[in-house]
Amino acid sequence: MIKIFLNLVIRNFLKDKILNTLNLLGLSMGLIAAALIVLYADHELSYDKFHPDAKNIYRMEGKTNSALWFSSLGKEHGQELISGKYPAVKAVVRLNSQNSMTLAYGDKTFMESNVKQVAPGSKFFDFFGFQVLEGNRKNLLDEPHAVVLTQSTARKYFGEASPIGEAIKYNALLLKVTGVIADLSTNTHLKFDLLYTNPNTFGQEHFHTETYIQLVNEVEPETIEEKILAMEDVAFNEGHELSDVSLVSLADIYFKSQASFGAGGSGDPLQLYIFIVIGALILLIAVTNYVNLSMAIYASKAMEVGMRKVLGESRPGIIQAFFLESLFMALLTIPFVLIGLSVLLPKFNSFMGLNIENMFISSPAYWLSLIAFFGLLSLITMIYPALTLTRTKISMLLKSKASIHSTGGIRLRNLLIFVQFMLLFTLGISAWFMNRQISFLDNKDMGFKAENVIKITNAFDLGQMNEYYLLKNELTSSPLIAGITFGPMIGDGSNALAYKPEGQDEVYENLLSYGVDIDYFDVMDIDILAGEFKTTLSAADSGQVVSLVN
Repeated sequence: MIKIFLNLVIRNFLKDKILNTLNLLGLSMGLIAAALIVLYADHELSYDKFHPDAKNIYRMEGKTNSALWFSSLGKEHGQELISGKYPAVKAVVRLNSQNSMTLAYGDKTFMESNVKQVAPGSKFFDFFGFQVLEGNRKNLLDEPHAVVLTQSTARKYFGEASPIGEAIKYNALLLKVTGVIADLSTNTHLKFDLLYTNPNTFGQEHFHTETYIQLVNEVEPETIEEKILAMEDVAFNEGHELSDVSLVSLADIYFKSQASFGAGGSGDPLQLYIFIVIGALILLIAVTNYVNLSMAIYASKAMEVGMRKVLGESRPGIIQAFFLESLFMALLTIPFVLIGLSVLLPKFNSFMGLNIENMFISSPAYWLSLIAFFGLLSLITMIYPALTLTRTKISMLLKSKASIHSTGGIRLRNLLIFVQFMLLFTLGISAWFMNRQISFLDNKDMGFKAENVIKITNAFDLGQMNEYYLLKNELTSSPLIAGITFGPMIGDGSNALAYKPEGQDEVYENLLSYGVDIDYFDVMDIDILAGEFKTTLSAADSGQVVSLVN
């Protein structure tokens, strides 16, 4: 029976092989594009949901006496929460970021810029479900100056040998390797290559830290927020009292964090929605095109249906055969989709800086969704021609192949063509607008020239200004270098300062404070429209602030 069915399907495919091939390729390309967007959307929506108790873990964010919203606040409020006065709070983890550190092992020296610090005895690995490859998860962070490495960092330092118990030199300290974890996935707001315990930082009377709070089941975060704001005589001083606070769910930090600085909060919901809409449009176009062409192919099956009826096959049997044939044809796209994803997904990951896994291979939920999709597609594809042909008299089927081209059939195909045209028009117009916007941004005069400007991110490690000027003199002697300066790369973040212009009562908060040298505006090619910046700066007293306005 199966052999007869396969022979029939192959014969029908070869009878219209060009149209069938084009139909399968068109659907495959649409499915590949839609599958990439589905994987990307799933990745974006899965941020930090893999941690064991993610639903009860929150990060404390808030405002002090600044207009800015911070994720890094004074340690005092987090310390108070674990004082025993708040039974709804199970545990607190405090986490600090370190900009850079120079580490040495043997004769190797490395500059690390992706480092986190915790206190000795931290419950970090109780909060966060990162996979531990080597070491005892329960006591990785018990000791002072213990360090946990990601797998790629461990290989960089120690090759394939086990690093457990080895020491890495950091200035005068020795950091003992107590564990190795799997490289962090890209669907977490926490990014680090090394995590170490620092008793010095966390032993200070006051410091700023990111505070993660684990609540008892079914405790509403709003009740804890109210209690945090009601705390008295807790803040280090007036400047560190909280004027507003929010406990942001761990799974919401990526999209909903308001913090101006700190880990997370970099997700763009609008960008995700645009991706999803584009994916839906591409999928609708591909499906509409596939159904339309399939109906054209089914138009030639009148004689076949007539012969089936003559031979005594029932109407449900014919409809079932149509469905199975339609399903088989749709399933032929799976190899093309999987091959396309295997080629494009690594390139997509590289372009987006992600490590998205092909869940269509590894996830049973994706398999079931795919089977359901193909089942629905097959039903949509065959239902109208199958019902139309099986209702037609045998004499009409054997005399003519045009029964599918009844008035109803023509209307349906015309409707599908109209829908397909409208979808293509919408997608095309959207792409045109996006292209124009990108072109506008690419060609807009930004007020400075970024071409050929190189930023040395760790130049502050040079030391004092004397060392900077020695380096500057050495580099400017090269004919390949047009100028040297120090200062911010345009777009670098900074805390805005408040000021009040003379003669006005309004207070503004958009004054940025940067240190620059006398050649900054020449190197960045920023025009000074009025005033003598170099003359003013050269004549300025030590510590005098020189301000410019746009």
